[in-house]
Amino acid sequence: MAGQDWFHRFMQRNKKLTIRKPEGLTKARIDGMKKEKVTYFFNTLETVVDNNNLRGRPESQKGAKDVVSMTSVERGENVTVLACINATGQYIPPYVIFKGVRKRYDLLLGMPPGTEVAMTEKGWVTEEAFKLWLQHFNRYRTPGKVILILDGHASHTTRGNGPHICELCADT
Repeated sequence: MAGQDWFHRFMQRNKKLTIRKPEGLTKARIDGMKKEKVTYFFNTLETVVDNNNLRGRPESQKGAKDVVSMTSVERGENVTVLACINATGQYIPPYVIFKGVRKRYDLLLGMPPGTEVAMTEKGWVTEEAFKLWLQHFNRYRTPGKVILILDGHASHTTRGNGPHICELCADT
């Protein structure tokens, strides 16, 4: 059996290797990565792409919408940024959610053009904030049919956990 000495010598010989601390995942995220759920997601995605003649059209909005939560060191408050980019690098201006009740336009200072600011009680995405983001998305998205891939966060769907695919047509 390899011991500590072997491990240290191995690491000295392989300086490009690094030790990483695993990131914690919730049970819901782990369950969402089960083979049958991932297979179902990609089969559904393939069907939607084929049914809407979107294969090989990277200008279509087939990028992912990412939701990240960032904590400000100075104040310890949550800020959520909803971002969306497609395969050609075109992006929807960010939608930034701050903790608060009254919208503060001074928070837009220094933000990219078209950025929208919203306020929620905890600075997190709520179902209502997500609906407003969808309107923001529709103002800036590529014209025509697009596919929007969502991560299954509770604010994005009432159908349960897991990623979902939303077909959006030009008139929505």
